[in-house]
Amino acid sequence: MEFQIRLNHGESDQLKALAHSRSYGPHVLNNAYTADLEERTAKFLMAQGMQFVAYDVPTGASFHTVLTMYFPKLYALRHLVSLFGIEGSGQIIMNPDPTSMVDIEIRIGED
Repeated sequence: MEFQIRLNHGESDQLKALAHSRSYGPHVLNNAYTADLEERTAKFLMAQGMQFVAYDVPTGASFHTVLTMYFPKLYALRHLVSLFGIEGSGQIIMNPDPTSMVDIEIRIGED
C-alpha cells in the first residue's frame, strides 16, 4: 500500500523548516540505584544512532522505566519500548509540549 501527501504551494518549505527546528532527542534520567547508568545509557543510545542524547543526575527512585513523549517521534518510541522492554501502558506518558527542549524523556527505573 502506498500513501501520497499533496501539499499546497509553500507547505513543503514549512514542513522542512519544522523538521529542522525539531532536532532535539531523548533526555535520560537515572531513577535506579545504579551509579552512572544515565551516562552509560545515553552513550549506548548514541551508538545506536540516536542524535543529541542528553542525560542528567538522578531525580529520585523508581521501580519501572517510564517514557514521556513531548513531541511525536513514534518510530523512536517504538524502538525505545522494544529496547527497554516496556510492557505496561502506565510506562508511556503522552504529554505534547511543542516548547519542550527534549522530544522524549527516559526515566530509567530498577526494572
